[in-house]
Amino acid sequence: MRARQIAAKAALAQIDTLAGQDWADEQTLDRLRNVYRERRHSIAVQAGKIDDDRPEDQSRARQRMMQLILQAQRDALLHMRGSGQLSNEATGRVLHELDLEETRLEI
Repeated sequence: MRARQIAAKAALAQIDTLAGQDWADEQTLDRLRNVYRERRHSIAVQAGKIDDDRPEDQSRARQRMMQLILQAQRDALLHMRGSGQLSNEATGRVLHELDLEETRLEI
């Protein structure tokens, strides 16, 4: 848990550093900040360092929505592969990315 906390903290520090760059889009930086703030919060809750201040139903609903969204993406990829629009290799790569994203939901 500590390593994940440190990694998320480093990511947020780098995002702040990038904010000073002309090429860094503020909207993208805001989205990234939210991702890593959420990750730090989840890690702290799992470690028992803080209580989750969000209602449990809200957290479960968000996780369920994300799982349904990921499944819809998987279904679309498999349909494309089945109809010959996407190679097995490309399908495998994107499915792997979705698996990683799903794993991150649990963090």
